[in-house]
Amino acid sequence: TYIFFFPALLLWLGANFCNLRSTIAQSPQGGRLLMFLFVTGITSVFGINPERSLLKLPMAMVYALGIFMFRDLVGKVGSTRLITALIAGQTISSFYSLIESSCLGQAPQLFVGTVSESGQLALTFIVALGLAIYKPDSAAPSSDLQGLLFPRLNTWTAKPVAVLSFITFGAIAFSYYFNFNQAIRVIVIACGGILALFCWLILFDSLKSRNQDLKRTQWALISCLLPLMFVALLANLKRGPWLGVFTAAFLLMFVCRKKYIFLLLIGALATLVALPPARARLAHSYNDFMIAGGRSVIWKVGSELLTTYPLGIGYKNSAFLREFAPEVPPELRHFHNTALNVLIETGWVVLLAFCWWIWAVLRSAFRSFWTPPLKILPLSIGCAVISWLMAGLVEYNFGDSEVKLILFLLLGILAWQDKVETPNPDTP
Repeated sequence: TYIFFFPALLLWLGANFCNLRSTIAQSPQGGRLLMFLFVTGITSVFGINPERSLLKLPMAMVYALGIFMFRDLVGKVGSTRLITALIAGQTISSFYSLIESSCLGQAPQLFVGTVSESGQLALTFIVALGLAIYKPDSAAPSSDLQGLLFPRLNTWTAKPVAVLSFITFGAIAFSYYFNFNQAIRVIVIACGGILALFCWLILFDSLKSRNQDLKRTQWALISCLLPLMFVALLANLKRGPWLGVFTAAFLLMFVCRKKYIFLLLIGALATLVALPPARARLAHSYNDFMIAGGRSVIWKVGSELLTTYPLGIGYKNSAFLREFAPEVPPELRHFHNTALNVLIETGWVVLLAFCWWIWAVLRSAFRSFWTPPLKILPLSIGCAVISWLMAGLVEYNFGDSEVKLILFLLLGILAWQDKVETPNPDTP
C-alpha cells in the first residue's frame, strides 16, 4: 500500500502545489485536521522530548494531506467504485485472517496484525453495510442483477447464501475450537474460498463495467463479503472494534432501516451463544483491565502526568511510558485510549482542537439526517467514524497508520460529497 500511496501523494502535490491553499480551504474537516497538527507541534515544544515530536510530526502531516488526494481521486473514479475496491482488498485480507486463525498462528503473516486489521474492519464493515442496505428511490422493480460475467442473479438468494457463508467462515475461523481434523479443515477452507472467489469476481466484474451496477455489488456484500468481514472481526477477538461496530451498526439502522434493529440485536445475541470463544473474551474484560501493567495502571499514570505536564508530554512521546511506570510491559507504548493519548501527549488545548475536527467530520456526515433526503454514503462514513471513536475508547487507533489510512480515504470521499452535490437520486 505504501509503495503506491507515497508516490501518488508526491505526484498529487506536484500537480496541486500552486493551488494547495485553495485546495485545503475547500475541505473544512481536512483543514481542521491540519490545524490540529499545527497546534500539536506548538505544544510539543514544551514536552519531555521535543526533538522526537518535531521529527515525527511531518509524517502525520503527510498522511493528513492524503485526505485531499483521495478527494480528488473520487472525482476521477467515483465514490462507489473506490469503496468497492476497498472492500475487495479488505475481504481478501479477512479471508487470510480466517486461515491464520484456523492454523492457530502457524501460517505466515501476509497482511497487518489482528489489532490493525480489527481497526480497519471497524471502518470498512460499516461502510460496506451502508452500501448493502442502500435502496435508491428510482430502483427498478426487477430482481435480476445484470453483469458481464454473471448475467442473472436473483436478489432473494443473497440472504440464504449469507447464512451459509457465515457458517462456513465461522467453521474456518474457529476450527481449532471445534477440533476439526486436517481433512475437514481443508475442505471447509476450500468451500469458503469458492464462496469468496465467486463474490470477488462479481466485484471485479462490477468495477470494470462502464456503469457500475450497484445491485450486483450489494448481492456480493450481503451473500458473502459482509459475513466474511464479520467473522474475521470475531476471530481477531478485539473487544474495542466489537463495541464500535455494534454501536455504529445500531446507529446506521436507526437512521436508515429501523426495521433491521431487532435482527441486529438477535444476531449479536446468537453470535455470543454460538461462539464460546467470543463469549469468554467478553467475560474476561474486567480481569484483563485490572491485570498488572494493564489499562488500569496505564490510565492512572496518564491522569498523574496531566498535572505535571498541562501542555502534554509531547507528540509521540507516550513511547516513554515505562519511564513513568516500569511495571508496564515493553510492547505497550501508548495509553490505549485515543482521547486520553491525545490529551496526555498534547494537552487540553489540542484535545479541544481534536474534538473541533471530529465535530466538523460528523456534522458533514450527518447533514442529510437533518436536511433530507438521506444520503447513505455520508451517513455510513459518519457511522464508521463513530465506530472508530468507540473502538478508540480502549485502544489508540489514531496512532495506527494502517487504520488511519483507511480513515483518511473515507474522509476524502466525504470531502468530495461536500464539494459536489450530485443531482442523481440513485447516487448513494
